[in-house]
Amino acid sequence: MRAVMPPGEQRRFLRLVMQRIGAPTLRVAAERLSVSLPRLRGWHKEHRALPAEFVAMWSRTYDVPVPPGVRFRPENGFRDPCRGVSPAVKARIEEKVEKVRTAIERYHWGEGMSLEKLGPKLGYSSGRSLRNFCKQHGIPTRSFREAMELAKRQKTFGRPHTPEVRQRLSQLMHQRYASGWVATGGRCKKLRCESPYAGSVTLDGNWELLVARSLDRAGIPWVRNRKGYPYTGRDGKLHRYFPDFYLPELDLFLEVKGYVDPASAHKLRCFHERYPGRLVLLTGKRLFNALAKGQVDIVEILEDAVDGVRQRSSPRMAVSSGQLQATR
Repeated sequence: MRAVMPPGEQRRFLRLVMQRIGAPTLRVAAERLSVSLPRLRGWHKEHRALPAEFVAMWSRTYDVPVPPGVRFRPENGFRDPCRGVSPAVKARIEEKVEKVRTAIERYHWGEGMSLEKLGPKLGYSSGRSLRNFCKQHGIPTRSFREAMELAKRQKTFGRPHTPEVRQRLSQLMHQRYASGWVATGGRCKKLRCESPYAGSVTLDGNWELLVARSLDRAGIPWVRNRKGYPYTGRDGKLHRYFPDFYLPELDLFLEVKGYVDPASAHKLRCFHERYPGRLVLLTGKRLFNALAKGQVDIVEILEDAVDGVRQRSSPRMAVSSGQLQATR
């Protein structure tokens, strides 16, 4: 619903609200009312109609009289949720709306609680469900921008974790990886692969899928590696490295990378120094294009890489397309 006021009444109503909260400027009023400054400016200049729910809430909260001659009109697409229902059902709906409105004004607007935290307390599955209910029944809520501004003022946004919390979170992530959990994030698209050796697995990107299918065609058993190997990063902290593939018959690990940055080079070099001769790195767009066109064979690549890596003990591991430049 929106409130249609005579010219000048909307600005006068906002001025009365600002006097009651002791706000000399619109910027201060926006902070104390927990609304965005552009939104408040649009209402003050009467470029935008003030929503009826804000008129009702501020009128009750700050004891500001509703301007005379105000009319309430439904927004486009608005439908009265109590229309066409029995009196008993209508009474239950109104009771629920009043309960939610009281909680929103007390906790959401008064104490700054987010809808994501308030939703489960009111019996909703998520904050989005609560927001949709409020929107349907004309209960004012903060926009996403207003919620972020409030969180920054209350210093609840961007607050760093303590070292104890970070260590606990790291332990929980290690336990999740050990139990077989698969991360869904990353820059590559997650693709499903059905293999006679590895079964149904999730791979990171088209190049890993290409290598997996090449191993299947060549009859080389492989599995998706789930074990993390600890190493000390360039920042001096303990990290874990998860190679992409493990070939049990050859006792080899395969790493598929589009390019190798300094951080990845350090990680791979640490693994090679601890487990010499057990890691083969496949990298380079030219190599994967040739593998896709059938110009090279995965067996030849592995033979050349294994022969090269087991003849050297330096951290420059065997690479099928160009050598890994180990940065020291």
